Amino acid sequence: MIPAMIAGETTTDATVERVRDDLLWRNFLPGLNEFGGPFTCLTLITSEPSPQRSGMTYAESMLWVLPTLIYPGIKPASLASEFAESLHTEFFPNLEYRIGWGFSPVVEAYVNFGFFGIPFVCAVFAILWRATRNWPYRNLTGMLTYLLVLPAGGKT
Repeated sequence: MIPAMIAGETTTDATVERVRDDLLWRNFLPGLNEFGGPFTCLTLITSEPSPQRSGMTYAESMLWVLPTLIYPGIKPASLASEFAESLHTEFFPNLEYRIGWGFSPVVEAYVNFGFFGIPFVCAVFAILWRATRNWPYRNLTGMLTYLLVLPAGGKT
């Protein structure tokens, strides 16, 4: 691009237009860049005002634990699925996959409680993780919960 501009084969405006149209969004596709999805998510969600969900996405996520046979009807779409669907509809209608955007916990906290929800939700998760630290050593129920909920490996 720069050699073409120096040689006078293209203009600065045409170069900027090409970079904006061809390179920016493609570089943020989840398959090409590990940080592209969460960055895109954060940028798009915070740039458009929307009503706060007051923790409903956390409550709805608990329903995903239930097996389909037990849950009556269709489970609500996750916040990450909603985001991926809207992103692909608006920017990538020609791509067939609609997952993998890396919807981050920071953005979910923002969507639920606004800017001040981010440190609040992080603090709540820190307290919960700290509370579960000694679960496997207390009783059989704690041990089973620990084995089912927490990831394998590592020492707590």
